[in-house]
Amino acid sequence: MKEKRKIIKFSVLIILVLVIFAGVLIGAFSREGAVLYLEPKNIETKEMDSFEVKVMVDTKENVINSARGIIVFEKDKLEVLEIKKENSIFKFWDNTTSFSNYEGKIVFGGGLPSPGFTGKGLILEIVFRAKKVDKGNINFKDGAVLANDNKGTDILSKMEGASFSVKKEELPLPQKEKTKEKKALEPPIITTYPKEINSNEIFYAEGIAPAKMKVIFYIGGENIEEIIREVDVDSKGSWFYSHNKFLAPGEYYIFAKTKNPLTGEISMPSAKQQLIVQKEGIMILGQYINKEVIFGMLILVLFVAVILLLFYFFYDLQRCAKERFRLMKEIKEANDSVIDGFGVLKTELSRELEFLRKLHITEDVDLSPQEREKRQRLINDLLEDLELIEKIQNYIRKEVKDIEDNLPPIR
Repeated sequence: MKEKRKIIKFSVLIILVLVIFAGVLIGAFSREGAVLYLEPKNIETKEMDSFEVKVMVDTKENVINSARGIIVFEKDKLEVLEIKKENSIFKFWDNTTSFSNYEGKIVFGGGLPSPGFTGKGLILEIVFRAKKVDKGNINFKDGAVLANDNKGTDILSKMEGASFSVKKEELPLPQKEKTKEKKALEPPIITTYPKEINSNEIFYAEGIAPAKMKVIFYIGGENIEEIIREVDVDSKGSWFYSHNKFLAPGEYYIFAKTKNPLTGEISMPSAKQQLIVQKEGIMILGQYINKEVIFGMLILVLFVAVILLLFYFFYDLQRCAKERFRLMKEIKEANDSVIDGFGVLKTELSRELEFLRKLHITEDVDLSPQEREKRQRLINDLLEDLELIEKIQNYIRKEVKDIEDNLPPIR
């Protein structure tokens, strides 16, 4: 009986687990995936006018923490002026977020910390400008929306682009009454810029334009992606532009246009100016020498200097050894000569002293007391001279030894 109850309880537990698991699966599969889309869907604008397109996400009740994508546009019909991220739901952006008018592409990637985001939200805003009268599309090429599930699950289900139509600006019909003609917006004037810079120098330019307008600044070149930036014109009609990073070596052109921020009107371009970016280095005799070449030359000079110092060191060491050997030889010869001389003198004095002593014994009887005293004094003087010679010999030996000890050793 107890066994049957255990089997029944175990069967009920298994059924409950299966029911819960099935409910989770049904809920997971029944939930829609997130959608990336552009807003507005249909855009109508005029030639050379700017317009904004919003990149949106609809999470479809899912909780997300990041999204990324690639948007493509027809570069001969549109150009991107800037990307705005101020009102985005994302707080963090990776370094791939950028646009390229050369490739007709916009890349973005952003995220936010837990608890994530759910609902409809703005990812970023793109400011386009219509380049010519035509029609076309702005579409997603790739994308991903990652769930806030600690796994980074991609829950993107679809991507929706937008279409645009660019019309020619219609001129008002001429009126019979005489009206005042509207003055065209004047292009800016570039007054100051460096014609040549190194690749480790920041490019800058300044100039004049109608007050309180904007200046659209262009930097481009052959096979170089065109850079477009906007700067403000102050109340005195002055503007200044500084590039935010180093330019690669090459030949560039620069020009600018004036933009009315209220009406969106854009002037004709200013005259194109040439800019040359040289490789990083130092100018010597009118030629730029690469930094690596300079470092290599310095290392070579240092290497040669070290070799010369080592050569001089060993040469000086050998010269000192020869000089010491010569000095030692001369000192030894001088020492031997002096010692030998004093030795001869000592021998002669000893012989004379011995003779006087013998004479003192044999002839002492025949001498007067004064003569005996005088002879004794002579003998005493000779004995003192012998002692003095002995001391001088010892002193010379000591001084020679001190000189030998103080000479530098031969390595």
